[in-house]
Amino acid sequence: MMKSFLLTAVFSIATFAVSLTLAADNKLYETPPPGSAFVRVFNYQTDNAIGTVNLGKKSVAQIAPGNSSDFVFVDAKQASIILDKVDYPVALTEGKFFNLVFDGKVVKTVEISALKDKRKGLIHLVNLTDQPVDLKTLKGDVDVVPGIASFSSGERAINPVKIAFSAYSGGQRLLETSEIYLDRGRSGSLFVFKKNGAANYYWVEDKLAATNK
Repeated sequence: MMKSFLLTAVFSIATFAVSLTLAADNKLYETPPPGSAFVRVFNYQTDNAIGTVNLGKKSVAQIAPGNSSDFVFVDAKQASIILDKVDYPVALTEGKFFNLVFDGKVVKTVEISALKDKRKGLIHLVNLTDQPVDLKTLKGDVDVVPGIASFSSGERAINPVKIAFSAYSGGQRLLETSEIYLDRGRSGSLFVFKKNGAANYYWVEDKLAATNK
């Protein structure tokens, strides 16, 4: 059972764009122990940075509004999530990947899936608005990740591509993105959220923090 989990964990790191060869040569990355979950923090606040970020035993740099940290691994059953010196309880599952969305008062978890086919790229839509959102091609004529409910995520495996997207809700265009490049064997997340009533987005590659300490 332990061997099976370790193999799964190593595969998960590889799919999130961490080089295991680099890890072995330069000791930049750690292998997650059994019982680990993978978490990153998204700052859902409009104006305030998250100054103090401690995920388990690991410290993360300050996170600006509308930005996220990289992933780190924590003990799924006993994770201590400290944001701006306040400890927030979260429910995590071993071997899974979670966005910890912090609005300055509470932390909500939004799970995303790991890349399974390294011949393709994987794009996640993380909907942090209060309405369902559809991710489409720029002209709005092709669905990419449709029908994602509020504070949930969906994904689609795609061939390597450089492309701009648009986000819709109820048939109304919310926003357009700049061109995003997603390579084979890579995973990325598009966060869609509201800031001062206007739709915004944040694109980030899904990867493990280099030092993870």
